[in-house]
Amino acid sequence: MNSTGQSNLSARARLPRGRRCWARAECWLVPLAVLLSITLPHLSQGDWRGDAGWYSAIALQAWRTGELWTLHAEPGQFYFNKPPLAFWIHGLFLHALGPGIGAARLPTVLASCGCVIATIGIARQWLPRWPGLLAGVILALTYEFFRRNREISLDLWQLMFMLGAVWLVAIAVRRDRIGPALLAGIPLGLALLCKPLVALAALPMLAIWLLWAGPARRAWWLLLTGLVAIAVAAPWHISMAMIHGPAFTSQYFGAEIAARAAGEAVGGQLEPKPVWFYFELLISTYWPWLAVVAGACWAVLRSQRRPSPPLFTLGVVWTLAWLALFTVFADRRPRYALPLYPGLAWIAAVGLASGAFAGLRPALRAWMKWAAPAALAAGVIFAALPVRVQRGPDPQWPAFFEWVKLHAPDGVRDGAFAGAPAARMYLETGRWPGATRDRRERMIGEPSEGDLLAYHRRGGRSPGPNETVEFEAGDLKVTRLGPGGWKPELTGDPGER
Repeated sequence: MNSTGQSNLSARARLPRGRRCWARAECWLVPLAVLLSITLPHLSQGDWRGDAGWYSAIALQAWRTGELWTLHAEPGQFYFNKPPLAFWIHGLFLHALGPGIGAARLPTVLASCGCVIATIGIARQWLPRWPGLLAGVILALTYEFFRRNREISLDLWQLMFMLGAVWLVAIAVRRDRIGPALLAGIPLGLALLCKPLVALAALPMLAIWLLWAGPARRAWWLLLTGLVAIAVAAPWHISMAMIHGPAFTSQYFGAEIAARAAGEAVGGQLEPKPVWFYFELLISTYWPWLAVVAGACWAVLRSQRRPSPPLFTLGVVWTLAWLALFTVFADRRPRYALPLYPGLAWIAAVGLASGAFAGLRPALRAWMKWAAPAALAAGVIFAALPVRVQRGPDPQWPAFFEWVKLHAPDGVRDGAFAGAPAARMYLETGRWPGATRDRRERMIGEPSEGDLLAYHRRGGRSPGPNETVEFEAGDLKVTRLGPGGWKPELTGDPGER
């Protein structure tokens, strides 16, 4: 140990015991305090937007019915799009706390806290306490990271488990022990139970890092990590293929992976985003940290030390590899970029720990002293203020549910109301719309004369000639079927507004 490290240890030993405990804990608690002060206030505001309502209904139904292994959407419809782990977690909260927006989002906050903790833990393998703390704060204050707490984010759960695996690999490398590398397969396998296959990409990225930064002879450990991960994730995947056969494999590996990779329109995105989408996202949203990352790269490149710091090379490999993978993948969305931000935080932390930012250290240390209490106080004050950070539900939905309560006590049928609208109805009333057609437009329940049929603008069908409109508001219509049978018109999905 060098003289600086010895003097730091001796100075810390002279501190009162309470101060010593805080000195060890603040590295972890300050970033969490910052994150929670941003995410928890007014957590229940807003509406079921994006996939949040859809995922919530599927997750809650799984716990209500006990059908946890094979997830279901509307009655009679299997849900094969995603693995079940994140649904189990969110569904448990919704089942225990009730089907509210706050209960749906609370597990996402826990996942983001896990991401921050793992990011700090990885940084602390090579950096002192205060730069490791700053890595966590940088991630917590990244806009495209903390705003995901206002939804159910399968990507955040996947990232949390992937970072747990990277943390264990980093420990294995630092201690030159194979045991943590084997254990890394457990969180990596759990990541595979959050989204299909994506987490496996972490292994070649870590291998590239080890071959570059060393020790390269330990890269083969990652083969064992992968085997353990597959062993964790395989039981669910194999059983689903055995139980459901091509119905599962064609949807899970075909529509969810191959079709998205080919750029087929999914979820209202009528055409793929441009190739430069993620570069534009970083340039427009990753401030002020983009300047810190640039300064860190400059500081490391001009340094006479060789090789580059291991955390810096890990951050560079991790960020550039994910950026390349997401850019090649034709289905491009802001939420997919989440894995970029821990890597950028590591790069920024290395830069802040270098001599290039030495002039900022007194201010940063002073800020660290008061960051946690200031963040918590700001969060409490902000939570108490009668401010709205997210707009409420579109007025069409309260009007629709009030009309259903008064005029359709027996429920409505699915005219063009599947997916997110049907999920919203389940969360509000505890009932799905009566099924009429499956996702392949095959008839599974013929409406009868006098039935009420619900339609949404994006449902792909509009009322036919034998229907009279009973309710209309915004994107929603409810019709009553008259003589002559149900003959809706196909309209396609006009996409998101």
